[in-house]
Amino acid sequence: MEKDLHMTVKELIDALKQFPEDLPVVNQGAKTGFEDIFLPEKIIVRKKPENMAEYDGIYQTAGKNENDVMEVIALYRNTMRD
Repeated sequence: MEKDLHMTVKELIDALKQFPEDLPVVNQGAKTGFEDIFLPEKIIVRKKPENMAEYDGIYQTAGKNENDVMEVIALYRNTMRD
């Protein structure tokens, strides 16, 4: 089985521990720049590398009854503007 390169919650927490607790966290923008993030959410995805465009993510949302799905924590970017 191919090794996935995703990060676990524990690995993310450990990585973030090296930074000040009050430092803001942002997520990469759709094309350029950065965005604030919403609270993490648990979702179900399926890996679909075979038909992705360069702007698509390797994981796509999936239903619970689909094959080869996994639960992940998603960090959505905040695209709301003032």
